[in-house]
Amino acid sequence: LILALTNTTLDNLKKEALLAVSKATTHLNLTAGFIQDTFNNQLPALAAVTNVNVFTPDTTEPTLESYSMDGATSELSLTFSEPVDVSTLNVSGIVLQNSATALNTGGFFRFTSTSSTSSPDDRVIVITASASDANSIRDLANLATNASNTFLSITADTIKDMAANKLTAIATTSARKVRAFPADITRPTVQGYTLDLNTGTLQVTFSETVDLSTVDVSGFSLQSQQISGAATESVSLTASSTATRPVKTT
Repeated sequence: LILALTNTTLDNLKKEALLAVSKATTHLNLTAGFIQDTFNNQLPALAAVTNVNVFTPDTTEPTLESYSMDGATSELSLTFSEPVDVSTLNVSGIVLQNSATALNTGGFFRFTSTSSTSSPDDRVIVITASASDANSIRDLANLATNASNTFLSITADTIKDMAANKLTAIATTSARKVRAFPADITRPTVQGYTLDLNTGTLQVTFSETVDLSTVDVSGFSLQSQQISGAATESVSLTASSTATRPVKTT
């Protein structure tokens, strides 16, 4: 009798750290009446749980089957061929690129260790992009702005399956196109600002990277009261004011 295990059963077996990982940890238990012979004689309950005769361990490399990316948060949802061990995740092995066949200058980004996952061991894990990684991706005007310029390559050391098999790598010369790409429809918000009267600068911090070419400086004004009233004094910026991006420091 050969029983074909479903993917769900296989996944549940693989996610158990101490079950079916060797011959010594694999035992079979059958309930009475599990099967009967051609004369309707039922199988009796086993007197003892039986150790496996031959055990073949999992030596198959997991593969990345598909992925989706949230345009607003740069969050990645990765779907693998089998459950993976999230404790082995190395996010720096994941690269977003705007071409399926090459790493173009200004057109790719390698995730850093600041991004992470809180997903459990399973086939699907979600990579939460850190604010710095998400903003670095948005800084690249030709990368991950839509499905047509979102491709992913991944190294073998990025993650392992539950049996410590390395991932099948996806090369930068044959990167995988995104399966789903929900567009960013979230409006940016002002997080804070600083005013320096010595240098004559107003620095505004937003919730995400903004397009400097769209800045209308006449839309900025300073006022003496939070709620404008008859006694409120205010000054608006003029069109001659310039907007620049702060220099990044490491």
